[in-house]
Amino acid sequence: MTPAPDVEAHAAAVLQALLASGLTVFDGHVPTGEARPALPYAVLWMAAPLHRTSTLAGHQQQATVAWTTHSVGQRPENARWVQSRVHSALVDARLTVPGRAVSKVKHDVTQPVRADRDVDPAVFSAVDQWSLLSLPAPA
Repeated sequence: MTPAPDVEAHAAAVLQALLASGLTVFDGHVPTGEARPALPYAVLWMAAPLHRTSTLAGHQQQATVAWTTHSVGQRPENARWVQSRVHSALVDARLTVPGRAVSKVKHDVTQPVRADRDVDPAVFSAVDQWSLLSLPAPA
């Protein structure tokens, strides 16, 4: 039986694509307090793969891998600039994931820039959701 797709391998591929764009990128956690980073930056929030049955024996080898990006800036135009870099890095990208054959990245949802007042001082953030289909690589 083929092992289930590794979420960390997929996350590493997404992070690599985002970092290659020249952005500062955080994986699910942005330091706070004295360690709070300079703006702008992107944040990746990776979800566990959604497994699908893809064999007659019922083995779940196919998975939809999904993630969310937050594009963060001091002003709305800064968040949109980060968002455009994220889009350039991910839209229709074919990521490399060891042992897997993956589809091109699909841009599923985008939300407008909005103020995030949960931090002080407030920042602006644009949110996008992404996915790809992941299958075992052919032998």
